[in-house]
Amino acid sequence: MNTPPEYIVILSLWKRGEWLEEQVDLFTNQTVPPKEVWICHGLNSENSHFLEDLENKVDRILTIEDGGSVFSRFEMARDSKENLFFIIDDDMFPTENYCEKCLHFYERFSKKEKDCIIGSSGRIFKTDKYFPNTMLGSVNYSNFSKVDIGTNGWFLSGESIECMLDNHITNGYNNCEDIALSYLNRGKREVDTYVIKQGPHINSDKYKHRRGFGDEALSHQQNHTEFYKQRNEVLRFYREVSK
Repeated sequence: MNTPPEYIVILSLWKRGEWLEEQVDLFTNQTVPPKEVWICHGLNSENSHFLEDLENKVDRILTIEDGGSVFSRFEMARDSKENLFFIIDDDMFPTENYCEKCLHFYERFSKKEKDCIIGSSGRIFKTDKYFPNTMLGSVNYSNFSKVDIGTNGWFLSGESIECMLDNHITNGYNNCEDIALSYLNRGKREVDTYVIKQGPHINSDKYKHRRGFGDEALSHQQNHTEFYKQRNEVLRFYREVSK
C-alpha cells in the first residue's frame, strides 16, 4: 500500500477556545493523522489562557497581536515550506476517518488532474447572489460533487493558497476567503473545488454545524445583513471577472 502524502492541519483560536483542545485531540487521533498541528492565534483579551495546556500538544503557534483576519491562517501556511494543508474553521469536528478519505481523493485526483480543493462543505449557486444556493457536506449528505465554493474547511495545496492570497480583492472585509479561494483558483489555474461523499460515518463535522451558531459567529444575526451584503458583492465581482 502506498504511503499517503503528509499534510499539516491549521486550526484557529479566536472566540471558541473552549473547544480547541477537543479539536486538537480529534486530529491527532485521525486514522491518518497530520504530520503536524498548527494554531493560528488571533490574540484578544478573552482567549490567551486557552493555549496554556496546549503548547505541548501542537507543533507550531502563530500569535497575531492585532487579532488578524480570516485570511491569517492561509498566510501562516504560505509562509511555510509545506505544501499540503487542511485549514478548518473552529466549529468543525470531522469524524476520525475524514482526513484519510480526503487524502485518498486528493491523491487519486492529482494523478489524473493537476490539483484540486476539497471543501468540508460546499455551495452551488443558483443566481449571481449568495442565496438561494444548495449546500452539500456534513449537513446535507451527498455523493462526491463539484461545487462553486468550498466552505468551513479546505484540504488544499500551497499553490492554491498562494493563488488566493496573491490575487484576492475583498475591500478590507473580514469575510469571503472561501469565495476568493475557489473562484481565483478556477479562473487562474483551472483548479476546481469538490466535496467528497459524506454521510453518518464519514463526515466533516460530527456535530452537523450546531456549534457554529453562537454570538461569536461572523454571520450571527446581529451582523447578518452586512455579512451577506459583503458576500453578495464579492461573489458578483468574482463571477464577473472569471467569465
